[in-house]
Amino acid sequence: MKQIILLLILVSSNYFFQPREELNYYPLHIGDFWQYKGIQKDDIGRIKSQWIAYKKVIGDTILNDGKKYFIIQENKLPTPNFSTGYRFIRVDSISGNVYGIQVSPYKLLIDSLFAKEGDFVRRCYKLEIMKDTTVFGEQRKVRKIRPWCVSSTAYEGFDLIYDIGESYRYYDDIFITWVHYDCDLVYAKINGQEFGTYLNVENTQLPLSFELFQNYPNPFNPETTIKYSIPMSSVMVRQAHHDNGDITLDRQLAKLNTDDTSVMVRQAHHDNANVTLSQSNNDNADVIPSLSRDELHVSLKIYDILGREVATLVDEYQKPGTYNYQFSIRNYQLCSGVYFYQLKAGDLIQSRKMILLK
Repeated sequence: MKQIILLLILVSSNYFFQPREELNYYPLHIGDFWQYKGIQKDDIGRIKSQWIAYKKVIGDTILNDGKKYFIIQENKLPTPNFSTGYRFIRVDSISGNVYGIQVSPYKLLIDSLFAKEGDFVRRCYKLEIMKDTTVFGEQRKVRKIRPWCVSSTAYEGFDLIYDIGESYRYYDDIFITWVHYDCDLVYAKINGQEFGTYLNVENTQLPLSFELFQNYPNPFNPETTIKYSIPMSSVMVRQAHHDNGDITLDRQLAKLNTDDTSVMVRQAHHDNANVTLSQSNNDNADVIPSLSRDELHVSLKIYDILGREVATLVDEYQKPGTYNYQFSIRNYQLCSGVYFYQLKAGDLIQSRKMILLK
């Protein structure tokens, strides 16, 4: 009889003390790894820089409060200059509270996993919404934590995906001018299971931003070099990228872009252009040849002050890398004046001004 009672106690205790499923929003195992694509935008939404960030669990330890914490290492999350994360994190399975320590022994509440929609998860932060979303091709639940109090310096928030963890973090610096930082999850390895695609950008010179540089020399006659960089398509954000001096031109040229360049592959060089492509084994190009499957359609064109196309320098699919093109006017009847050159890669566009001085 005593054995039966003991068995019933064990069964009932296992039933009532099963870990709650909400704890799966914050998985922590030694070796867990999250990789993010970071983007910085200015006060009118223009992309200023891009980078790759990561977070990983490198071990565990017992701290002064007698509790076990996981040791976290972060890099460039959520900005390339500093991290707002925690060095040590612990999830309390009884209360559902997530605690973090940036500077020992100061323990801070990060989240309350058992909170309901509209509840405060910590001071000035609420669980805004819980909903289903598609991540890495699968339907999963997401928790969105957003600030509630008014700040004069900064705002930040984050999303948690069920069984994966932090999938998004943002930081708004509003102290002097508004600067927005986004970090979106592109790859995770949780307890040995992989999600997404790992971006192997470490130890390469593969550019992490879409950028069109100022031509040199400028003013020029009869030749000038145009340099640009193309990142991996999985790193690029599908949004037009303009710099300060070129918004007017991009609006002026928008009506010219009526062809579907995403499916058309035309002649690589304009018949009338005297253009030299710097090959990848030369000093003028830094191309990663092993990424051919990540090629993008790229066009580089020159327009006059009225928006009329005068030369097509590039119209082809290219690998990620940095390119230098030499443009010569010898085969063109061009007058002295202001011209514009425009780079398109995927859905990103950037243009700059150059001066021909005879």
